[in-house]
Order: sequence, then structure tokens, then C-alpha cells
Amino acid sequence: MTCVNLTKEKSDKLNQKFTNQELLRSGIIAELDAINLYQSQIENIDNEESKKIITHVMNEEKEHVAELTCALIKQDPSQGKYLKKFLKTVDIDKLDCIGKNND
Repeated sequence: MTCVNLTKEKSDKLNQKFTNQELLRSGIIAELDAINLYQSQIENIDNEESKKIITHVMNEEKEHVAELTCALIKQDPSQGKYLKKFLKTVDIDKLDCIGKNND
């Protein structure tokens, strides 16, 4: 068994890195929760102008999920490895769950 002696600086840096990953994952969760809320509102609102605005806001949240995911991959390359592995196994353009006209 190898014992690694960490300096306080190195230990603080490791803890900060973990904290950054945790915060990014929490941000992703918050954005996904917001998307779910907006989707529910869109399905239950009668006013087309309001529906259009909420749809716009919801789509911004989807962009935020992508941005946070990119930031997480920079902080946790292992996460990126699994995402890359998954994406190599699928042809996104041919997935039944993604329409050809969706942005």
C-alpha cells in the first residue's frame, strides 16, 4: 500500500475540484427541473403568447444544460469519457426520440 502525503495546498485543490464538479452537477439538475416545470406550464397554458415566451425560456434552459455539461467534462474527464463512449454508439440523427426539425 502506497501512502501519499498531500500538502494542504494540494488537498485544498482536490477538495475544490470535487466541489466544482458537485456544483456543476447540481446546476444541471436545477436546469432539468426548470425544463420540466416549463414543459408542464406549456402543456397547461391557453395563452399562445405566454406559451411562446415560456417555450423560449425553456429552450434557453436546455442550452444551459449543454453548457454545464461541457464545463463538467472539463472538470471530470472521466464523465466525458462515458459521454463520448455513448455518443459513439448512436447515430443521433437517426434516433427516434429526436425529430429532424428540432434544434
